Amino acid sequence: MDPQDTLKEIPAEDYQPLLDELKSDFPNSLHAWSFLKSIERWRVDDPTLSVKILAINGDFRKKFIVFYSAPPNLADLRGSIHKWSNKEDDDVIIREVLSNSMNQLPWLGEGIRLFTAITEETDRAVVPFLQEIWKDKNLSIEPGHLIYWVPKEDALQWTIEAPPGTYVSFLNESHAKEVDDIWPHKYDGSLTLISTMIRVNFGIGLFDSETNELMSWALHWFYGAIGVLQTKDHHKKKGYAATVVKAISKEIARRGDHVFLNIVPGNTPSINLVEKLGYKFLMNGTWIFKGF
Repeated sequence: MDPQDTLKEIPAEDYQPLLDELKSDFPNSLHAWSFLKSIERWRVDDPTLSVKILAINGDFRKKFIVFYSAPPNLADLRGSIHKWSNKEDDDVIIREVLSNSMNQLPWLGEGIRLFTAITEETDRAVVPFLQEIWKDKNLSIEPGHLIYWVPKEDALQWTIEAPPGTYVSFLNESHAKEVDDIWPHKYDGSLTLISTMIRVNFGIGLFDSETNELMSWALHWFYGAIGVLQTKDHHKKKGYAATVVKAISKEIARRGDHVFLNIVPGNTPSINLVEKLGYKFLMNGTWIFKGF
């Protein structure tokens, strides 16, 4: 390794080859590929977004990338880190590259910093470094999240049958506040993110046929997975969440993507739900964040 090796932006012409490389590593690289595709849509909607895809000396073929999107002031940075070489010898090299790249990475800035669904291989390489540089910076590391997935070919075969007295429909931005108000992970600024994702990606809801009340919903979330799955308390245990998950899964598949979701450790009801629908466990993921 050259002591001057650092993370640099990949050339614009390497973006599609990077996606092709990640796609060839499915399902291991499903999260990184899906997140990058979502960022691509996000940037079309908001050209002011700062989007960076960094690799060792700008070469993604070394099988390590750091990527993120954020507003110009970098106050709400969301991204991920992905290593897919399957070589433990690369871990020390990656930590040295990260150390050499402190000026290229807004790790220590104020505001939200969120890195999603980091694979166990990536965790092993980068978490020791992040723990050191974020010491006393309110860093939270949550390993053991459960990532489940279903191939798009399977989801496309699912039949969607709304329970009696209900119907399935897309969400629009007028639903964003209602979704945000009861989201357990609500934070300052989450309403804007939810509204943006309904517009940029999409959301699916289950509605009452008579009153048009929104009873259960999920979004195609910012990192490309199903997210913000929620059913109002007085409508729980009616099978509504299963209908929503099936409907949004099929729509994601119809748009050409494989389908995955993240389940926090200990959420047994969600695990039982997705396994019953046909989702398969893919891997454990680590979430790293500060500022929430």
